[in-house]
Amino acid sequence: MLLGDSNAGRDHLVEQSGVLSLRQKTWKFIEPGPGPPRLKETDTETGRAPVPQLYRLSGDIGETRNLAASDAEKSGQLKERLNQIHSPY
Repeated sequence: MLLGDSNAGRDHLVEQSGVLSLRQKTWKFIEPGPGPPRLKETDTETGRAPVPQLYRLSGDIGETRNLAASDAEKSGQLKERLNQIHSPY
């Protein structure tokens, strides 16, 4: 990848911040997780929600429009891929 081969490397990134998320191309899926979505003491967003979160980052870099309910197919695909990565055996 560093030498300019755009076919090198993987097509996804898994992030962990209390809950797991999967970023693949322009999509980001965040699994549901316990806890408050915001910390009231600091008014800081935690990224957690009791429902799945799906964002299309190319048009929503601030992750303000959760598309999980309206694009259940894409949400399901990314959830399944995250589960495969997280539980490979």
